[in-house]
Amino acid sequence: MSYQQILESLVGGREGFRAAVLLDPDGETVVSAGRDGDPHSHRVLGAYQGIYLRDLARALTHCGMGSVEFFSFHTPEFHVFTESLVEGYYLVLLAAESVAPGIARKDLSGAAARLREIW
Repeated sequence: MSYQQILESLVGGREGFRAAVLLDPDGETVVSAGRDGDPHSHRVLGAYQGIYLRDLARALTHCGMGSVEFFSFHTPEFHVFTESLVEGYYLVLLAAESVAPGIARKDLSGAAARLREIW
């Protein structure tokens, strides 16, 4: 299974999953899959998630609290879930606000595990 197929399977797996983006350490899109919305906006949002991920990692390291494996934020319209992969790569999932965060987290984690397997 390719990176693209894993992302398409993730987004197509549940109603309310809008987009998934795999990004490199510089915030550049490697592959993306989307059900609705603007693909460019998904990539930009993903790049900003990389900035937040690096800032959180720096803060946690400074405090001696370990590394960031996963984080999310929520707005009235959507949820954004981000999971670290390997070598600075990371995966972002954009979901409708109606999606239960625990379900999205589980599905994102499964997709991340599949990506790590083929890395």
